[in-house]
Amino acid sequence: GETAVVAGPAAAQWHGMLDSAAGPVDLTVPSAAKPRSRAGMRLRRRDLAPDDVVERRGLRVTCGGLTALETALVRSDGSAFLDRALQRYVPFTDVYAAYCRNLGCSGSAGMCRLLVAAADRADSVAERVLVGLLRAAKIGGWAVLRFTWHDLTRRPHSVVAQIAAAVGLAA
Repeated sequence: GETAVVAGPAAAQWHGMLDSAAGPVDLTVPSAAKPRSRAGMRLRRRDLAPDDVVERRGLRVTCGGLTALETALVRSDGSAFLDRALQRYVPFTDVYAAYCRNLGCSGSAGMCRLLVAAADRADSVAERVLVGLLRAAKIGGWAVLRFTWHDLTRRPHSVVAQIAAAVGLAA
């Protein structure tokens, strides 16, 4: 119906965060709605904030931030999925805002754990800003290379060699 919103992995596929979404389609409907469940659907009754719903190609889906969180909750690679979503599809501020709007809902404790893990990763705010700048400048063909403090201080020649190879400067 007009009030149903596609959520979870199906919404992630609609946003381009996933190539495909296996399993039933998650639909969120207002808590007062009384829809009939059908095969291939999983219904969740809850009232979404207006900011948590967007229309993509004529379909109402959860916003990118909420989609990333809810999908990460149900995937076996949840934290890796959320990290990819943050790097490619949705800013951390949008994900955090969606989390705040949905505090107390089913799954919000898991969302909190995922956000803490995403915020504490080696990806710094500066790295995320740089990715945004590169995208805005339409600079393609770049890859993220990650190095630990140990790499930088104990294997600097290896670090330089890897960077040179990545930019095509290797002999």
